[in-house]
Amino acid sequence: MDSNKNLLNYLDISYNKKYCEREFKKNGVFKYLPFLKNNNFYFNRFLCIINKIILSDQILFPYLYDVDEDHIVNKMLILAYIKKNFNLKYFNLNKDLIEIYNGDDKYIEEKVLNYYFVKYAIENDINFFKSITNTMIKRLSLAFLYEKLTKSNKIKNSSIFFSIFYKKYIKEIEDEIYKKYNLKISKDFANYNDLYLFLKDKGYVDKFYNNYTKKIIKTYKKTYKKILNHPLFNDYIKKQKEEIKLFSELDILKMVDSDVDSKFNKKYIKNKFIKLSKKYNI
Repeated sequence: MDSNKNLLNYLDISYNKKYCEREFKKNGVFKYLPFLKNNNFYFNRFLCIINKIILSDQILFPYLYDVDEDHIVNKMLILAYIKKNFNLKYFNLNKDLIEIYNGDDKYIEEKVLNYYFVKYAIENDINFFKSITNTMIKRLSLAFLYEKLTKSNKIKNSSIFFSIFYKKYIKEIEDEIYKKYNLKISKDFANYNDLYLFLKDKGYVDKFYNNYTKKIIKTYKKTYKKILNHPLFNDYIKKQKEEIKLFSELDILKMVDSDVDSKFNKKYIKNKFIKLSKKYNI
């Protein structure tokens, strides 16, 4: 058994693909997700990106906080394992939050940067914002675009539409449902499955999947082209590329000084981390 497997066995963690995919089925029934322990959940966030199921993710980082010193050391070992074995890149969103992504493929970086440019343009160009959100179809198309820029190419459009249906479409029709049926989506349905069955009976499901999805794809393509041709696009991308950092260049020991709370024994954390790093060759 190699040192990597020994380390993962020591940490008692493993990769669970279920946590990388959508949470519910088309009919609103949530998938069963087994409980993940704290370190396993922390580990899985990175592995979803490494396996390109999720292209990028916003994560609290380095988040070296836990119940005790030993748990913090385990998180550091996870970071060291990932640093050694995988090519991840990231840039800071603020002091404690980063956007991290798989650095193996150029197309992933392009999609991540394009995603953040859309947000930047919306915040800084009100006319642009209005032009891509002034109808329901455009708003749904923008939601579709966000999903396309943050999900793997392996994720089918049909799966993205399941997500948009519950995250965006039901909000678009919420007022109409209340006016026509005196029902509030957020209060009068026990779960998404009950809501789905109601909307199916009233024709909203068929309207979305048989009519709106075709319009969404057509409009999405127009919106994306408009984004790539925005006058601020090239300068933004160039500047943002300068902020990109390599995960492999992290100084994990240095982070103990800057990111571990002073109530913990930092000397103990460093010494144990060094000892285990040598043992597991990371």
